[in-house]
Amino acid sequence: MERYRAAKGDLAEMDAGLRRGQLVSVEEFEAWWNSEIIARWHRLADELREAGPEAAEKVERFVDAVEAAVERRT
Repeated sequence: MERYRAAKGDLAEMDAGLRRGQLVSVEEFEAWWNSEIIARWHRLADELREAGPEAAEKVERFVDAVEAAVERRT
């Protein structure tokens, strides 16, 4: 019963944090990350591809690593 009360309290605290804007859902964060960060990296990779394939490949490997890290956390 004690664990149930503690879990219920934790859930209430998380809900309050969401309402105050202190926390965001994983889905919201992932959508923001993909639209704001990953999209910009892909544009940069396109620009670097024009400059030289080796530079673009390095950026693409970095983007792939970041995407994989996010996927592991979600």
